[in-house]
Amino acid sequence: SPAARPTAFGRLACAGDSIAFGTGLPNRENESCPAILATKLGNDWPVENFGVEGIRALDNGPSSAFRHLPETPDLAVVLLGGSDVQFDGNPRVPR
Repeated sequence: SPAARPTAFGRLACAGDSIAFGTGLPNRENESCPAILATKLGNDWPVENFGVEGIRALDNGPSSAFRHLPETPDLAVVLLGGSDVQFDGNPRVPR
């Protein structure tokens, strides 16, 4: 991840599943949710992407997304849930 830099507000970390990571995007560095958020926020809030392919909230619990953060950010956005839905018409239910 990029080195922390001083800003007006702080550091924002985006954690989560493959949606946060940008899986399947031709240019995930510029097209992922965290990259788009970084563009919208500008330089005052540097955004770091800690998305991990394969994390599932139902299997690992929502806190699994935070295990990949190297330190406590000033603000975190967690993107989980897209991988927890089966698209064959049968939603997954926690055990």
